[in-house]
Amino acid sequence: MSSSVPSLVHNQQTSVQFDSKPTYGDLLRHSCERQYAAALRIYSILDGGPDSGRAARLSGCRTSAWFTRHVDTGEVRVASSSCGLRWCPVCSNARRNYITHSVSDWIVKADHPKLITLTLKHTHAPLEHQVTHLYNFFRELRRRKDFRKAVTGGVWFFQIKKSRTDGMWHPHIHTVVAGKYLPHRRLSRLWSQVTYGSFVTDIRPVHDPQKVANDVARYATCPGDLAGLPPDDAIEMVQALHGRRICGTWGSGRSMSLRPKPIEEKGKWKSLGSWQTVMELYDTDADARAIVLSWKTGRTLPEGITCSHIDKALDNLMDPAWADYDFDSIYDNERSPPV
Repeated sequence: MSSSVPSLVHNQQTSVQFDSKPTYGDLLRHSCERQYAAALRIYSILDGGPDSGRAARLSGCRTSAWFTRHVDTGEVRVASSSCGLRWCPVCSNARRNYITHSVSDWIVKADHPKLITLTLKHTHAPLEHQVTHLYNFFRELRRRKDFRKAVTGGVWFFQIKKSRTDGMWHPHIHTVVAGKYLPHRRLSRLWSQVTYGSFVTDIRPVHDPQKVANDVARYATCPGDLAGLPPDDAIEMVQALHGRRICGTWGSGRSMSLRPKPIEEKGKWKSLGSWQTVMELYDTDADARAIVLSWKTGRTLPEGITCSHIDKALDNLMDPAWADYDFDSIYDNERSPPV
């Protein structure tokens, strides 16, 4: 690659050198290699090998990708096939960006926003039982009259760690709420009542909406660290959270969205060529370079610049088949593969 052409890989993401042109998924995974390897290992164990079930879907995440151009604006984006799995770090990162903006916008408009953390006493009970009880206790807390008087609604996120001191699971809930003043002592008393003795809570005002939104979005997209656990513990965590919601809204918080909306005007996006084709031509083809630089810089790409004539099979990609792909619109899709 010529030294006059900007690198395709941001320095802060990776310093890895590729022997051949990487796929779009390869580039994205290099910023989260440990998390990806841990997820692949656990899915392989649970589904019978790296070429089966969720492990295979994870391996194929975003390996199919296309450069596309909006016919009206000239904007260039990369469209890709995503696995949508909960423990896929690439999908989690994409969804995290959306949630951060959504929660931050809601906090700015919320009435006296506060961050609350609710924990349970450590116990040797199976993790699945602890998670079930925590969810039930939180639901009961929101029903309590004193809590409803002070809190008009909010957004909650589940997180789980394993204590280094006693080796027990530490499931807890973070929630950003809106409403009136709620004394810490009253919150702890209410929580102790609904949990039959767990009184450790935390409540503090939100002074930096962006920071709080970024923190809680991490919990919404990655409730635990698979890479930091031995396989048996990681498997227990994945199984305990399988099919469960790990974030949600209630009351006034329902005005925010935690799921990216499907891309509108899909018929307006036309293929410029597959990621692999454009990248392979990057050093020798002016159109390929223009496409990549427009994507990296956000500059408008003039009409007529394309590599799609080389990818004959992609000529009609933006018609009915285009519904199978998205622009990193990530959905929690643990139970069934994408359509």
